[in-house]
Amino acid sequence: MNSKRSLAAVFSCIFSFSFSMLLPFPFLSASFLSFQLFLTIFIVVLSFNFPGFLLLFILTSVIIASLSFLPRFLLSFLFLFPSSLRFVPITFLFLFVSFFFSVSLLFLSYFIHSFLYSFFSVASIVSFFFHFDYISYSVANFLSFFRVSFILS
Repeated sequence: MNSKRSLAAVFSCIFSFSFSMLLPFPFLSASFLSFQLFLTIFIVVLSFNFPGFLLLFILTSVIIASLSFLPRFLLSFLFLFPSSLRFVPITFLFLFVSFFFSVSLLFLSYFIHSFLYSFFSVASIVSFFFHFDYISYSVANFLSFFRVSFILS
């Protein structure tokens, strides 16, 4: 029974890692990729002793990855319909929505992963690099929306 649970934990963590990598993140850095790989190995080790932790990690990674996809979808919508940017309220509406999702992504990831990391002492150093990547992703995402709306309007 223990070997089946360990095997399921390994495949589940590989799935969650692959799911987050398949989504079209516009700004992937080397530190984000290395931390994601480290986190996958870390979760595999933890799931041997804490089976409920694995389910919580997969759920939060799917939520965060889904929220990361929404600003990219809005950016592609702006490229498909550039004539809508001639209206200033619609332009600011897209900017507000993109900034809202970026900030929501930042706070949601900070809250969830701080909650998960509060059980472990090793996480204080690693979580800094993780949240720094999300901050840089949010800022770059917001600036790309602003640049596209300025060029097309």
